[in-house]
Amino acid sequence: MTDTFIDFHRIAGGRNLLVLTAAPGDESLFCSGLIAQACALGRPPFVAVLTDGSRIAVPGLNDPTPDRIAGMHALRTLRATGILGVPHEWFVSLGLYDGTVPTHGARFSAVVDALAAIMWRRDCDAIAVPWAADKRPDYAACHAVGVAFSADGIGLITYRTSGHADGSNPMVRLRPTAASAQGSAAQAQHAHIKSDV
Repeated sequence: MTDTFIDFHRIAGGRNLLVLTAAPGDESLFCSGLIAQACALGRPPFVAVLTDGSRIAVPGLNDPTPDRIAGMHALRTLRATGILGVPHEWFVSLGLYDGTVPTHGARFSAVVDALAAIMWRRDCDAIAVPWAADKRPDYAACHAVGVAFSADGIGLITYRTSGHADGSNPMVRLRPTAASAQGSAAQAQHAHIKSDV
């Protein structure tokens, strides 16, 4: 089956987005087209990264302690989102340790509450999260956050985070625009992302 391309307006529908990613760099690798097109239309999304990336090696970093790695990832994600058009004050790293994000319980509710406060302050009425097919713990937690919001009437948009599809349905893709070209420059901010991705 072939993929179907649709316009940004069919995805966002005039809503204000919060883009939630599991790890630093995901905003550029998986969501750069969505983010850049929203910014080009004057509706920059709020971008939140769930984990600190402290277990993701940063090539060339001297004395790579977890805190230094996390700090470098936060700085590079801030730069990448800026390239895509997101104002610096519309980006936050929640800073949870890699692999520790819950999908239920009191800690999960605290994550949802923290994001709910951001969404309320920024008037976000839709959230973009990784698709359900990605079972890696932090990605599954992001998806669970989106499902929790959708139960309260917030629009839910999911994005693909791997090449694995079930084959029964074509993938729906965002139609590229001139703004989409910023994705490569945003990805270049993250040295841990391979250029051939």
